[in-house]
Amino acid sequence: MDHEQASDFLAEHVLGGRPNMDTVEQFMTMMECVVIHHERSRKYGQAWRKYGALNNLLRLASKVERLIEQFWRSRFSDGAPAIDLHNPDLDDAYDAVNYAVFMIRQGKAGQWTKDG
Repeated sequence: MDHEQASDFLAEHVLGGRPNMDTVEQFMTMMECVVIHHERSRKYGQAWRKYGALNNLLRLASKVERLIEQFWRSRFSDGAPAIDLHNPDLDDAYDAVNYAVFMIRQGKAGQWTKDG
């Protein structure tokens, strides 16, 4: 889906009006997260549901901690981030987004722990 198609989709099905470019970029990034979720669901099923929203919050925290280590604390001697933000290997960032969505979904359903 290109920017124009994303803009049209958002205007017609989500927002009821034309989105700005920032909203389109946000949507396209979220769509990348959806693709990753779909691929991993085919591989692992819905394992994320097993222990509830609080477990997904902890998984989210571990992904964020990794990102902090990668982008903030692990610097080269010249002070540049150890990982280039333009590098496509942002797996932990995509995972963090998906874990946040899992937590929201389960929280809205009242599934805070394994037992409900």
